[in-house]
Amino acid sequence: MKTTRLSSLSPALLLLIIAPLACFASSSVGFRGYSLTELYAFEDASSTQHQQLYQTLFFKIERLNEHRLTLVAHLRYQGDSADDFAESGAFKLHNLYLRWANRRHFDFRLGRQFLAEGVGFGTYDALRLNFSPVPWGSATVWGGLAAPSDRTAELQKFDDARALGLALRGRIKDRVNLVGSLLREDRGGRQFRHRAGISGTAKLLSDLHAAALVYLNTSGPATLHRARLLLRYGPVKRLRLFGEFALGTPQLPVDSPFEFVEIEATELVRLGGAYNIYKEYWLGLKAQSFLSSEEPNTALGISLEGPWGSLGFRQRFGDYGDESGVFGAARYSVTGYAQVYAAADFSTYKFEDLDEENQTAAQAGLRLFPLQALWIDASIQGLKNDQFDQDIRGLLRVKWSFSN
Repeated sequence: MKTTRLSSLSPALLLLIIAPLACFASSSVGFRGYSLTELYAFEDASSTQHQQLYQTLFFKIERLNEHRLTLVAHLRYQGDSADDFAESGAFKLHNLYLRWANRRHFDFRLGRQFLAEGVGFGTYDALRLNFSPVPWGSATVWGGLAAPSDRTAELQKFDDARALGLALRGRIKDRVNLVGSLLREDRGGRQFRHRAGISGTAKLLSDLHAAALVYLNTSGPATLHRARLLLRYGPVKRLRLFGEFALGTPQLPVDSPFEFVEIEATELVRLGGAYNIYKEYWLGLKAQSFLSSEEPNTALGISLEGPWGSLGFRQRFGDYGDESGVFGAARYSVTGYAQVYAAADFSTYKFEDLDEENQTAAQAGLRLFPLQALWIDASIQGLKNDQFDQDIRGLLRVKWSFSN
């Protein structure tokens, strides 16, 4: 798709950033966010060494008064030493939007933002307006462009990515919440994704909750996009249960790299529960089955969870093949400022008519909390299977939270 670089939009971009900063500078403001640095080292199958850098910066600048003014930014850089960071180096703009909210009725947002407005689900360069005239209901209308899937700091062409959405929300006696929504997306001047949907949650009993949705395609060959019903019970008397039934295709963000991949509609059934066998220890059982007409697949699992971690066994079988495995994870606080952790997974799998294979994966690490605002995590990861005799990787993560 064609894009327009931000260099050609500098007046509008500068207005979006500088104008609110000028307002903030003249008033009492709040500033908070975090910086996350990640270093990942490994050797690939061709024996090439990689040291990858991921740098994330998230912050909010807020002016606190009756009309709340906020600037939100979420930026990321990533690169790889294998090409001296020249080709792999990339700047990602996940969020950059200005928000103005009247605590009584209005919430106004302009810029790159993630939207979850019923069938309107994904990251957009958009204008969003929410109006709440009554305590039990609100209306949201938004319009703009789908953001590039690689999150470059660019705007797509209007004819290639335009989108418009509406969501109406209502609440009934604090027990039922409903959302009705519409989405219209056009690509290349033609209909691409037109949908309508209704979803809701309900408190049926004091310990029984339900969630349901029906999303329809108002254009295209298949009318039903997705339907889902979920029931949750508990925890009551040391017991909790859940059940889910879904049919259709998965709900993908509009900017997902899989949005142009044809995905077969399936029927999914999931059941599970857990029982509190002793103090903080829970014994859990799960079962799920994809009832695809061509490739049905079923999975079963049992696990034990406690304050120290978890331990479990899984079994998966279907027309694609079979898999069985054991897994576990543990953590231990050495002091109030340090925690060690480890995880391991061993599985045996066989795909269709291929030979049976084994795979072992493990991780061990150390987390440090030297300051309230500083978090350091260093770990070693290992993988062994028929393709990789020895795949050892290192990961270092440093997170620093800040505020004024």
